[in-house]
Amino acid sequence: MIPFNDSIVSAFQAIHKTSPELSRLFWQAAQDDAVTPASDLLFAVRSRFPLSFLPLLHILSSSLHSETREIIFNYFLSLPTYTQTLQRGFTGYDIIEEERDNTLISLKSDLRVFAEREDGEGAVIVQTGTVGRLLSRGESVPTVMWEWPFNGWALLGRVLETVLANGVTQVITADETYMSILTAIFTFLSRAMTDAGVEGVANVVQATSEEMAQEWDVISVTWEMVSQVLEVLDIGKFTHVDVVNLLHLAESGMTLLTAAIQGREASIWSLIVKGGTKWWGRLSRVGITAEMACQDVCIPLTMAGVVFVEALFAAAIRNIVLSDGFSAHLRKEVLLVAGEYVMDIWLNFNEWKYTIANRRFEIGIQNPSCSRS
Repeated sequence: MIPFNDSIVSAFQAIHKTSPELSRLFWQAAQDDAVTPASDLLFAVRSRFPLSFLPLLHILSSSLHSETREIIFNYFLSLPTYTQTLQRGFTGYDIIEEERDNTLISLKSDLRVFAEREDGEGAVIVQTGTVGRLLSRGESVPTVMWEWPFNGWALLGRVLETVLANGVTQVITADETYMSILTAIFTFLSRAMTDAGVEGVANVVQATSEEMAQEWDVISVTWEMVSQVLEVLDIGKFTHVDVVNLLHLAESGMTLLTAAIQGREASIWSLIVKGGTKWWGRLSRVGITAEMACQDVCIPLTMAGVVFVEALFAAAIRNIVLSDGFSAHLRKEVLLVAGEYVMDIWLNFNEWKYTIANRRFEIGIQNPSCSRS
């Protein structure tokens, strides 16, 4: 494996997140047949995925711009390898070729690498005869890179679906690393959908929802995850660190939902109707209680909520001309509740007890923008 560390990925993110032209040149060089630093870096992070989940997502997310959107979508749609650790003592393979740093193996039977749902569906299985490359033979738990193409988008969807099924806070409490993984997934999906147009959003939703249960898609799963987080934050009884993490997760989920409005608007309206006034009430209370106590991370969820409402109003205006078939009456009811949420913030934010004074101005600047919409 090509050596690298997280500082390389962090530097890449800092450079490419706001540099569309550099990202275009990176992907152009990475896809060239010749060996280049770009192709070496991409191989280094891809050859570790999904065992090392974050480096590849950070590379893809930070270099995702309008100029690279289609390239990255297609690249992640068919990743050529799947890397994992094998269970200690696993012997379900034959050795094809054995060298000091390059041992090839072949599976003797199907290997489940992602468990199925309770309905017995959704398992990710590497088929018999798949060739793999042992990357760490000699260690107690060997690592293997299977030469097995798979849909990276669908894997993200299965991760989100599995976390929802097991309970968001329960999963994070059991393994804190899921916090950064879930946030990275939401961020990547948000960037993939933002300004992607109706077709672009639909493609991302379809690819990510491919292996989900029939009643779910990535939009509804994200909505339910955000709703779970709002519910537990509304109840309270968390440490400061836990509250900050959950706020950040809810904010990144809200950002994804906002990005999805452009292409899956009817789905969003239906979910909001399902959540009812209770959902908006929790969003409002969490903003006043939890976020007021955690202003070291600004007020991300309240800001994301305001932007979400702004996107809903903009979508409603578009549908005056082009209807999507959703009930005009229900849309009006949603907008009345959403408008009350924003108006409540606008009328009261100046009286909130800020520990960091300039947070007052950040909300004040965002709210008039929404009101104009």
